Amino acid sequence: MNTNPSARPARSHPARRGLRTAAAVVAVAPFLALAACSGEAPITSATATTAPETGATAAPTGGETATGAPTTATTPGPSPTTLTTKGSIKDDVLGHVITPAKVVVNLPWPDNHPIAAEHFELVGVEVKVQAGSRYSANVTPDMFALKTSSPDPVPATNEFKGALGKELATVNRGKTGSGWLIFKVEKGSTTALELRFNRPAYDVKTTDKTIPAKSFSLKLTP
Repeated sequence: MNTNPSARPARSHPARRGLRTAAAVVAVAPFLALAACSGEAPITSATATTAPETGATAAPTGGETATGAPTTATTPGPSPTTLTTKGSIKDDVLGHVITPAKVVVNLPWPDNHPIAAEHFELVGVEVKVQAGSRYSANVTPDMFALKTSSPDPVPATNEFKGALGKELATVNRGKTGSGWLIFKVEKGSTTALELRFNRPAYDVKTTDKTIPAKSFSLKLTP
């Protein structure tokens, strides 16, 4: 069952969502309606938010790649660098498994972004997501952030609208999806990269059960 958010709050802290056992989606403002299996009692929650919390040298190629037109800046930027990574983020409560496949730093900027290119660097993280099947808690791109050597984690951006490759879309309950998460980070901050998955809190509507919010992290650089 899919989740129907009634409104998306400010991106400061994960808000609450809800899970249900019913076969039909039921939205309860300001909560979302989700479904639980195996006789689990109905639970509710609100839209997830992410606090501004992420090598052989070559841009990746293939069907799902992080690529783009060269920047329009007069001075050529560094070449894209692909970093190998291993490990997964596993949410044992909801059953989500997030596995980074590739990390690319110094992505070429799409056209019409010359000013931003002077101050920021683009990092792409290709991920495979297996959403858990126990609850109808979907995995959405706004749940991800990239921690660099700068103090504040950076949320994934959708401003490039697929210009750098197939971006990760919402992965529904029990489904598998893959795509790129694109992060716009400060130049020179990619020496340390850490992918974060921010799970929102969930409340059980008909019981006192609560699934607390939790931030999971995975180092992407040695």
